[in-house]
Amino acid sequence: MMHYKLSSAAQSDLIEIRRYTLERRGQIQWTTYFSELKQSMELLANNKLLSIEVFELGQNYFRFPLKHHVIYYIQKQEHIVIAAVLSKHISPAKHFSQIS
Repeated sequence: MMHYKLSSAAQSDLIEIRRYTLERRGQIQWTTYFSELKQSMELLANNKLLSIEVFELGQNYFRFPLKHHVIYYIQKQEHIVIAAVLSKHISPAKHFSQIS
């Protein structure tokens, strides 16, 4: 069974999503959405067929849309690395060029 790891950028993204959701929607909505995010990441680690490859970001980069966000990750041999969790309105190429 494969697993996932969070990059520091993805951790920052989740902190910001948490802050925004708590501020606008409350604790119950955050708890529900965070659970959905974690379940999706676990599912992605074990089922590559659910994702869409993102060639413009590089080899082995994939994305998975979830409600208002898109999970971007890198497929490694024994796990996936969640690279970012971005709003669906953010350009991934621009975002990744800023953190590189």
